Amino acid sequence: MNLDLNKIYYYIICLFAAYTLFWGAIDLVSAGASYISAQTSISMSSERIPDEGTETFYQKKVAQDRLFDSIARIIISGAVFIYCRKKIS
Repeated sequence: MNLDLNKIYYYIICLFAAYTLFWGAIDLVSAGASYISAQTSISMSSERIPDEGTETFYQKKVAQDRLFDSIARIIISGAVFIYCRKKIS
């Protein structure tokens, strides 16, 4: 088996990029579920307890941040993965 050092380097980068890509996909699904859950909590929250409405508002913001982070993670790791696969070929 004749592998040069550059191919091994790019295979390792591809492995880490694929791991990050799958991690981002799983986190995207989880953040989407949290965002939908927070969205329904806001519409169903009672106005009698002001702290509960504030808590659900911030839960929605945190879920939204996780959603955007996951999308960015998927885009960047996908681009790195595609680049490394092209360099290997």
